[in-house]
Amino acid sequence: MKRAALSSLALILLVTVIITADTPLAIPRGCEAVQYYRVRLKLKTASGVASVELRDTGRLITARQITVSGDLRKHGVSLRGIWVGPKTSGTQVAIIADYAVKATEIATPLPCIYRGSGEGPATLQVYNVLAGGVELIRTYQFSWPESQRFEMDLSSVASSAPLSGTPPRIEPQKMIWAFYYPWYDIPWDTTILSDRPAGGYYDSDDPAIIARHVNQAKLAGVDGFLSSWWGPGSQTDENLAKLLDEGDKKNFKVMINFELLTTDEDGDVVPREKSEIVAWLKYAITEYGNHPAYMRVDGKPVFVMWASQAVPASTWREVLEILRSTGREAALIAEFNSPWPKLDTLDVFAGMHTYNVVNFVDSIEKVPTDLAGVYSRTRRVVHNFPLLMETPEPRIWAATVQPGYDDHLIPGRTAPILDRASGEFYRATFKAATESDPDWLFITSWNEWWEHTYIEPSRKYGQTYLEMTREMSDARKAASGH
Repeated sequence: MKRAALSSLALILLVTVIITADTPLAIPRGCEAVQYYRVRLKLKTASGVASVELRDTGRLITARQITVSGDLRKHGVSLRGIWVGPKTSGTQVAIIADYAVKATEIATPLPCIYRGSGEGPATLQVYNVLAGGVELIRTYQFSWPESQRFEMDLSSVASSAPLSGTPPRIEPQKMIWAFYYPWYDIPWDTTILSDRPAGGYYDSDDPAIIARHVNQAKLAGVDGFLSSWWGPGSQTDENLAKLLDEGDKKNFKVMINFELLTTDEDGDVVPREKSEIVAWLKYAITEYGNHPAYMRVDGKPVFVMWASQAVPASTWREVLEILRSTGREAALIAEFNSPWPKLDTLDVFAGMHTYNVVNFVDSIEKVPTDLAGVYSRTRRVVHNFPLLMETPEPRIWAATVQPGYDDHLIPGRTAPILDRASGEFYRATFKAATESDPDWLFITSWNEWWEHTYIEPSRKYGQTYLEMTREMSDARKAASGH
């Protein structure tokens, strides 16, 4: 219940980005080679926030923030562009980002928009990144007015040979996971429910219930649970241990869904302190990281971080460095809720996912366009990110499927209701997700009853959503040879 109450409030911590058209681009998938040019952008300003929006993002394969300098008020890099601003006007700040541009798309100028919130000048320098260093190819000067359209001419980079790389992919592939909530106690708060479990209300600490859930999920083609976790000694911690032991018996995997947000003394939603995040991860890695049912990638236990955007990437870097200094390693999967997520995340995290598709669509009609577009370009960025890394390491793209969403019975909620449409919403999100070539699929959810995203058998729907999951899971795994 606490998890559901926080989820919509978490959105106030996130930056809203306007969705615009993204020209489709056929990027090689799997382990095929990619040919590209590496273009570096350096944006400098001393007055207000300066940004450069890249309009034809279908020509861009991926992007990476390289460095920032100065006393910053805000900064960021996405596939859509870069932005930077000083805390104090008159203080020079800068941001540098690299973009991988498809080799065959370099000749045509890239349409851009410069925006500045102050009257002072800004400078954009464009470089070609070569094996032996960087070569300045263009400089653009901006001043008042606030917004200026221009075309970025990249054609001169074609005088050098394009780069070629094969982005690595993780193993195992094609797993299907479901978000799992082990916090239920009888009596449930039925005032916010429009349905109920087919087998009746239950206590999450009942081993028979955990065994039933694992058996049902396996029969539906689900490979593991992303178990909501509220730290050492909590009810969810005690039930995680039971779930892992049951998973070990049934060849069923488990990962922690790390609940990052909490409430402060004033009742405001805030992220946990760095010290608490570190302490919790130390505990979880030590206690569960080597359990045979716990999911590991490249030997590292994997943690899915809810609302990871609420904590700066620099802090996450410090968290991982502290863990390594104690001999602990972890692979963290970030959450994104913006249609154009900030990409400094991928320097620190092992991958990206989203929890709730309500962040991108408000009806089934928008799933094949808006949700599919977000998934397609995010996959493109995530899978190809290693092309811009000094030591390429695979990045995990986990696409979310969802049967619907309805939290209107929870006081204070204002999110759109995503009607299940007799299962067609579930099918539509599954199609959008699988077409983005994800490493893993995440189902939201197995049993989040308060937000009505469950696929667990219910009085209203019976076994319908388990049968659909089995059908779609079989089709996905058959198509991939798994």
